[in-house]
Amino acid sequence: MNGTMTESIHTAGAHDDHAHHGPEKGLKRWLFTTNHKDIGTLYLFFSLLMLFVGGFMALIIRVELFEPGKVLVNPEYFNQMTTMHGLIMVFGVIMPAMAGLANWMIPMMIGAPDMALPRLNNWSFLAFTFCF
Repeated sequence: MNGTMTESIHTAGAHDDHAHHGPEKGLKRWLFTTNHKDIGTLYLFFSLLMLFVGGFMALIIRVELFEPGKVLVNPEYFNQMTTMHGLIMVFGVIMPAMAGLANWMIPMMIGAPDMALPRLNNWSFLAFTFCF
């Protein structure tokens, strides 16, 4: 009887290796993810990066306007940067932040396990960042 107990304990412990479960590691996790929270995080990080880029442009614009008559950058470059600042803040900060929050929150609010088309959701983020 002792041998059968040892044998049953040994066979039960043999199937407890769950090391292959969980998300991928490294860059592959973020490029090929279908998890709505990871995709939302990618959108939010991209939005934060663009916030810094647009904020730097705003800083240069403010420095140029700080003292009347002083020219730090070419006036044509100043006009281009003002336009780019507005575009980056709208299409690079606000829109990805809203998409990221939607990816994070909507599946949890409606009780869905994931987004409707998770692979398309991931590829739409990658296309968005490469086209930006």
